[in-house]
Amino acid sequence: SKETRQILPRIGAALRQTATTYQRPVRPFRAALQGRKAWKWPARLLRDLRYACSPLPAVPPHWKAEHVSRFDTSLDTCLATPLPDAIRSERGSALLNYWLECPAARMAGYLIRSQGETIGYFLTSSVPNTARIADIWVRISSVDQWMAAYGLAFRTATQSDVLTVETMTSHPSAREALDRMGLRRSD
Repeated sequence: SKETRQILPRIGAALRQTATTYQRPVRPFRAALQGRKAWKWPARLLRDLRYACSPLPAVPPHWKAEHVSRFDTSLDTCLATPLPDAIRSERGSALLNYWLECPAARMAGYLIRSQGETIGYFLTSSVPNTARIADIWVRISSVDQWMAAYGLAFRTATQSDVLTVETMTSHPSAREALDRMGLRRSD
């Protein structure tokens, strides 16, 4: 809130990173039909068509999203690679498996594999009409790699019957990748 942002500096807290939320409409016509009671629906449809028609980035042909029902401890070695210029909470297979058991949304876990090697992961959550890329990580943290990882995650998330895919990030390279992908900021 505005009040919190005013109070925190007074007690010595400093802003390190901010989180940004992004959306990509997937089925804008169906979304517009659901919201036709609102007078803004024609403008929203045009806006959503613009974002829905922007192409997703290419994914390297050797990258695959492998669905897993549980993450095994072999992922922990991959997660030990630090990301430069990013504040990131501790991640491990135990925490990711805990998230997969979330009762409030349908969760799914995926390993990002390149030529048989695990180079990252992502988690998706689904509630009616919306899929969320709840967490994503790639070992190589260039903007192009983030774009490829998000492209793979967005393609995977849109395979279900959703109207919108959302994600949030505070990582600078991931934010730049999502901005370059032409996604709609919703903050």
